[in-house]
Amino acid sequence: MTNKLFVSLASVSALLTASPGAADPIDIVNPSFESPELSPGAFTIGDFDGWSTVDIAGVFYPVSFEFNLPLPDGNQVGYANFGTGQLSQTLSATLQSNTTYTLTVYVGSRLDCCNPNPYSVSLYAGDQLLDSESSQQPDPGDFALSTITFTSDDGDPREGLPLQIVLNSFGTGQTAFDNVSLDATPVGRKPSSPSGR
Repeated sequence: MTNKLFVSLASVSALLTASPGAADPIDIVNPSFESPELSPGAFTIGDFDGWSTVDIAGVFYPVSFEFNLPLPDGNQVGYANFGTGQLSQTLSATLQSNTTYTLTVYVGSRLDCCNPNPYSVSLYAGDQLLDSESSQQPDPGDFALSTITFTSDDGDPREGLPLQIVLNSFGTGQTAFDNVSLDATPVGRKPSSPSGR
C-alpha cells in the first residue's frame, strides 16, 4: 500500500510540474540594465552588455531630480533619445508554435526634461514583427508597464526564428526602459470528452 501511494503521489507531482499551461521565463541578458555598473547621474552611449543600440541610446543611472525613486528594478535604466534611439536584444530562444508569449517592460518619462516621449516596445521573430505596444503615458518622473501578448499558430511558419526585443523612442524626447521580462506559455489542448466526441 505504501509503495502504491508513493507512486500515485509522484505521478500527480509530475503531472503538475509538466502542466501545459505553466509559464516559462525566457532568458534575457541584463534585463534591468544594471551592467555596466555606473555612478549616480552617469550614462553611456552605444552597445552594452546584452543590448545593441542605434543612435543615442545606452544605460543611465538616474538621480532624484530626474525620476521619482526608487526605480521599478535596481538603480539603472536603459534609455533611447530623439526619435531614432533604439535598444534591441536578439535572444537565444526561438519562436515555438502553439505558445503564448508575454513581454513586459516598464517605460519611463523624465521629471526634469526630454518630454514628450512617445515610444514603442516590439517583439520580433527574426525580422518579422509579432506585435508592438505604444499606448502608455507615464507622468513625468514615473514609469508605466507596457505589455505585449502574442500567441503563435499551430505549425507557425516562423517557428525556429530567434526572438528579438526592440525598444524605440520617437519624437523629440527621451524614453527610459526598465525590468524587461518575457514569458512563454504552451497552449494546452482542450481535453477530449469521455465519449471521444
